[in-house]
Amino acid sequence: MTSIDYFNRQVSLVENFFESHADLIDKISFELELSKEKTQELKDKYLDKPTKLKAKKDPNQPKKARTSYLFFSDKFRTDNAAMLQGKYITEISKIIGNAWKNLDEETRKQMEEKATKDKERYKSEYEAYQQSLFNNSIQYKGN
Repeated sequence: MTSIDYFNRQVSLVENFFESHADLIDKISFELELSKEKTQELKDKYLDKPTKLKAKKDPNQPKKARTSYLFFSDKFRTDNAAMLQGKYITEISKIIGNAWKNLDEETRKQMEEKATKDKERYKSEYEAYQQSLFNNSIQYKGN
C-alpha cells in the first residue's frame, strides 16, 4: 500500500467517524425529543468539526486526454492573444465558444484528430500506469 492509498483511507475513516457519531446524536435527540438547538449544542460539545482532508492524487498518474474543443481554444488564444488582451475570462469564453460554433469542417476535423491521438496517448499511458500499480502491489505483498 502506498502512502497515498494509506492517506486516502484515513480520510475516508475520518469522514465516516464524524458522520456516524453525528447520526447517533441526532437519533438520541429525537428519542429524547430535544430541540434542534440542543441537538446542535450536543454536536458542538462532543464532536470536533469534521476534518477537511482532501484525498491526495498520485503524481505518477497520467494527465487526462484533452478534447478537440480544448485544442481549439488553446490555438485560438495563441493566435488571437492581442484581441483577447485585457478582457475578462467570461468574455473570452464567449468569443471562443462562438468561434467554435462557426468553425469550418476542415479545422474541426484537425482538432478532432488531435483529440483522438491524445485519447490514444492517455489510454496507453494509463494502461502502463495500472500495470506499474499492479507490479508495485505484488512487490509489497511479497515483502
